[in-house]
Amino acid sequence: MDLSQYLDAWVIDTLTKWGYLIMLGLMIIEWPLVTITGAFLASMWLFNIFIVAFLGWIGDMIGDSFFFAIGKYGLKIFSKQTTIDTEEEKTFINKLDGLIHNNLLLAIIIIKLTPYAPPFWLAYIGRSGISYRRFFITSFVSCLPVPILATIIGFHLESIKRYLDSPLLLTIAIVSLVLFLTFSYFIYRYIEKKIGEKYNIDIKKK
Repeated sequence: MDLSQYLDAWVIDTLTKWGYLIMLGLMIIEWPLVTITGAFLASMWLFNIFIVAFLGWIGDMIGDSFFFAIGKYGLKIFSKQTTIDTEEEKTFINKLDGLIHNNLLLAIIIIKLTPYAPPFWLAYIGRSGISYRRFFITSFVSCLPVPILATIIGFHLESIKRYLDSPLLLTIAIVSLVLFLTFSYFIYRYIEKKIGEKYNIDIKKK
């Protein structure tokens, strides 16, 4: 695909000069979609695919570290001394503390998979006494899978075009995608249920 057919010359020139820096800034905010877009542009030789994957990983780590640092060094709202109104909340906090200190990687994964949870609960980890070194190493591992997957998806978006030329291939692709998403959803719910049963904790309740 010729990018000049779809983008103005000044846009291509700007992306060539500043694309990686712009990409990193956006990845910190909404990195999976930006990583997919960057990988798609890499498939057209505008970016280096390995640098895109690396920036996706770094962007995720920076976002996690930002919320962690807010909790560890910043706002008092994330203090462990925050008022606990009910016995249920006290039980929840105690169990979450246990999970954080006994299995930090699992705690971070659960938090990152829970909608709207990362800003508050990653900050709470910062207030829980976890060292930045331990958090950094754990975040290093937890941030690897998604940027790799997003990069692979984005890099192969162009190849999807050939499916659009064949109704049969397009139907097979759509059915396969629906089955994959359905399977992934039930696997996620199964894992979420097992984790909830083992640790008796549900971050979404907070």
